[in-house]
Amino acid sequence: MRRMVAATLLALVPLGLLGGTAGAQAARSATDAPVILAFDFSDNSQPASVSNNGFNITADVLSLTGDSGGVVRMVAIAPASSSSSNLVCGFQAVRLGQVECAFSFTVAGVWRIRAEWAPTTHDAAVVASQTVLRVSN
Repeated sequence: MRRMVAATLLALVPLGLLGGTAGAQAARSATDAPVILAFDFSDNSQPASVSNNGFNITADVLSLTGDSGGVVRMVAIAPASSSSSNLVCGFQAVRLGQVECAFSFTVAGVWRIRAEWAPTTHDAAVVASQTVLRVSN
């Protein structure tokens, strides 16, 4: 199923049909590898939710050039109604087209998860993607 979604995303990007999609974003330039960032949850039949504070989030890095190198960092942005700090998972090298971060959520509510891809840790983020995650006690 994941491969079918990836193939569909790769087919839509050249047609310009992917612009504005909340879960994935593509970048194209002469100097940057064109990539798509997408979130991968273990159960795609329901919206992602967490009940025991800890949760691993995987970002799939799909490349249109065949090389999905680069680095990804993720930030879990705390609910606006809380006084909690954002959680940051620093830049990690892409391995086998994925990066995984483990977050320990401190409060219940809707957290916004943002993944950012860059060619190296010294470059600015070129592609960003966001999703939301409901955390309950």
